[in-house]
Amino acid sequence: METIPKKHKVWITLAMSFSPNYIILAAITYFAHDWRTLLRVISALNILTLICLSLAYESPRWFIQKGALKEAKETYEKIEKWNGTTSPERQKVLEQLIQKEVLFLEKKKQSKKYYFYHLFYTWNMLKYNLVISFSLLCTGTTNYALIFNIEKLSGSVYLNNVIFGVIRYFFNIVYGIIDYNCPSIGRKHIHRWAISFIIAMLLFVFVTKALGKHFSVNYNPPKSSEKFEFRVSK
Repeated sequence: METIPKKHKVWITLAMSFSPNYIILAAITYFAHDWRTLLRVISALNILTLICLSLAYESPRWFIQKGALKEAKETYEKIEKWNGTTSPERQKVLEQLIQKEVLFLEKKKQSKKYYFYHLFYTWNMLKYNLVISFSLLCTGTTNYALIFNIEKLSGSVYLNNVIFGVIRYFFNIVYGIIDYNCPSIGRKHIHRWAISFIIAMLLFVFVTKALGKHFSVNYNPPKSSEKFEFRVSK
């Protein structure tokens, strides 16, 4: 992600997230029928990943941080060759960028070092981290509660996984578009909207349970003119 411009990082991260894998994995599982076949198929698909990793280059920034300037330059040159943008002018710019990065790292070494406990060093940092931690805890609990109890939902467990993946991916794409086209909105407000929506849905479930009611959708055979019936039962 370090080579991606800051403006494009969020939408690319969301577009390449795990959400589409819910759909793909549900389809593979449906046709696999058993765990052994599923694991064989997943392992076979990972062969392509191993091939891609063997062709990938180590991060030039990592080389620079380790002081391996020669290796960093060689990696940049190989990337330039793949892109077809090699030229003497770009070579000069590349050397200047590497030297600039080296100076920045040297200056960074001389500056004050921060450790884990600095996350809770001031009251403001403590508040920020507690809020983020609590929101992630709530989001993770809701997410994994749905995943690990998905067999409790009516209908096919495979189709439910597909629907779950589609919903996740839909909101990922929407958020990526908003973040890219409307940066003035800010991630804080979008995060607030998402949390508010989750709270509203959980409150709805709590109220219906507290009132002793549950909502169900019944499927009637094709004999009836109405296929779906929505009812509230006590």
